[in-house]
Amino acid sequence: MGTHAGELPSYVSKDRIIEVMGEQISPQIAQTMTKTKEGELVESVNAKSYGLRWLPDNLKVGALQE
Repeated sequence: MGTHAGELPSYVSKDRIIEVMGEQISPQIAQTMTKTKEGELVESVNAKSYGLRWLPDNLKVGALQE
């Protein structure tokens, strides 16, 4: 898997992918994806999150000011 802009790198764990999916898209959608194979999960997250401009909490401006 590549690491193009907007794609998850291949070293991200399945649990972390599902956690991020719950934060940026929907906890309900993330829950339905728990049985999905990792490759399909990454493709789904990439497709569903395209253009959302989501950042993890530790990269948000407020986190840097703490």
